[in-house]
Amino acid sequence: MSNEQSGSRSGQGRRRPHDEAGQLIECPCGTVLRGESLDRVVAVAQSHAKAVHDMNLSSEQAESMARPS
Repeated sequence: MSNEQSGSRSGQGRRRPHDEAGQLIECPCGTVLRGESLDRVVAVAQSHAKAVHDMNLSSEQAESMARPS
């Protein structure tokens, strides 16, 4: 089983300068979360945090963990 999750919706949400490249967030549990934009990887991270860790992750928290992939 892969420790990687991704999302692939395009054309949605706010645009930021680093949205052009894919984004990733490494969860402290070891799961690597990926999205084609910052908005998408934030959504994936929030879903992962709720489903796996039963926690609510704010957009600001997730954005602070994101980096280009």
